[in-house]
Amino acid sequence: MQAQVSTLFYWCNDIDKNRQFYTDVLGLEETSYRNDEKAGWLSYQVGNLALNFLRATQPLAVAQEWARQPGWAEGKLEVHSLVLQVSQADFDAIMARAQQEGVKVYDAEPRGEPSKYLQNFLMDPMGNTLELYYEAHNS
Repeated sequence: MQAQVSTLFYWCNDIDKNRQFYTDVLGLEETSYRNDEKAGWLSYQVGNLALNFLRATQPLAVAQEWARQPGWAEGKLEVHSLVLQVSQADFDAIMARAQQEGVKVYDAEPRGEPSKYLQNFLMDPMGNTLELYYEAHNS
């Protein structure tokens, strides 16, 4: 069998806050947006994956701790998280925008060896952990 994950759905409390994070800070390109009294959603195409955010009908708890990931001992919550691989230029631009916008970032300075890779962790408006990294040979 050949299969691939094509779509992820995340629930959120505020479509516009998610839009500000995923569009303005991360620089992802929106494919669909609606936010009115009847419905709220926000969609992105990331490679072959459709990443969708839907407005919850009741307020959801916002995570305050980082998600646990293999090889990263600092994360404590056993919940889903995203990893976004980008070029070095995009990594630097995203980290600058995150700092400017007051996004919760794990490390003041990225981890890794700049000649090989860098990584850092950001938290979206719902408290979802997003690992951002680049590998030098892919930049």
